[in-house]
Amino acid sequence: MDQKRLIICNTSPLINLAEIDLQDILEALPGQVCIPPGVRDEVMAKAGLFAKAASAADSGRFRLLPPTDDLLVRSFSATLHRGEAECLAVSMEHPGSILILDDLVARAAASANGLPFTGT
Repeated sequence: MDQKRLIICNTSPLINLAEIDLQDILEALPGQVCIPPGVRDEVMAKAGLFAKAASAADSGRFRLLPPTDDLLVRSFSATLHRGEAECLAVSMEHPGSILILDDLVARAAASANGLPFTGT
């Protein structure tokens, strides 16, 4: 793995930016933007509504990075959607990464676990 800081993007920020043709903002960030499979799956499930986001998620522009700790994902899944749970798990597995989250519950979970985040 290269030494670039990981930037882990959740579903809503990816959809919001892609649908207004600003997904390039993600690529301009100082680090490697990645999405976990749960985020990609959520975006693809909404492809009929958010075609630009689905195209961006499926284009290979963003690194697909699955979490390795299934127990951690399941723990976060008690209060979060799959994509959010996977984002937080990946962030915990990669210290120094930053999350892009818009959901308030996901932000609260990130804060409670000492994970840095921002949003759109």
